[in-house]
Amino acid sequence: MAKAMPGTPIQVIWTREDDMVHDKYRPMTGQHLVAGVDAQGKLVGLLHRVVSEGIYSRVVPPAFKAAGGKDAPVMEGVEITYDIPDHSVQFMIEERGIDAGFWRAVGPGYTKFAIETLIDEVARGVKADPLTYRMDLLQKHPRGQAVLKAVGEMSQWGKAKLPKGHALGLAYSDAWNTYCGMVVQVSIEKGRPKVHKVWSAVDCGHALQPQNIQAQIEGSVIFGLSAALHERMDFRAGEPMQTTLNTYQVLRANETPEVFVKVMPTDNHPGGIGEVGLPPLAPAMANAIASLNGKRLRALPFPMV
Repeated sequence: MAKAMPGTPIQVIWTREDDMVHDKYRPMTGQHLVAGVDAQGKLVGLLHRVVSEGIYSRVVPPAFKAAGGKDAPVMEGVEITYDIPDHSVQFMIEERGIDAGFWRAVGPGYTKFAIETLIDEVARGVKADPLTYRMDLLQKHPRGQAVLKAVGEMSQWGKAKLPKGHALGLAYSDAWNTYCGMVVQVSIEKGRPKVHKVWSAVDCGHALQPQNIQAQIEGSVIFGLSAALHERMDFRAGEPMQTTLNTYQVLRANETPEVFVKVMPTDNHPGGIGEVGLPPLAPAMANAIASLNGKRLRALPFPMV
């Protein structure tokens, strides 16, 4: 249209329905993790296998080829600061005919979910406190220990007197050279998890704009909670089924928790912050739910519990 009408401004507005059904969607990802512990219950081995559609394989094939078949944004977050002697990561690409693209928190949005729920399950399996267990795995990374200690104090981990039917869950993320500890307070209402409070301690190195850091964590929590509770896209014969907000549900205001953020500046190179609050949110929820009813949730968005 613009070529046919030179010198005339052309504005194109997509309807919400057009926008949603012609998008590039978050990769559908399957993960398989196996942990090995020694006689003392210490985690000594971790196998992490990821099967997913590609992003770089579609957007920048040369980068995908140069990486030897590793799709960097899909696999982001599998690198860990936990001291685990044997850590193996495998990636297998599976094209399903649906174009995949970037999503807030990219790979760590799901890789940290798998890792952090497994760490929690292992800790409880060897009768260890999940916070203490993680602290032991981070002895070589004092910045990671510091954010976990801080968020434990913020939430009164192990000491808080919670209402009946409430539990705390913990998760940790080291993505984008930023260390983030998160604790959530969860209950279950009519088979659905409800998050009441979220505490987060964050060390992103030099904190150039502390208030912006706080806002980014708050926004990431809301974004992640919406995805964990509701957001999904189903396909039938290659066609998206959710076409607007009456079928693609997002978080409502009455589902929004209180969010408390502690910014912990350190004299380190600034890390990322725009997506940092999302990866630990869903695993912290899943770990809290497991404390409440013993059920381990392994899929996002969460099913009825």
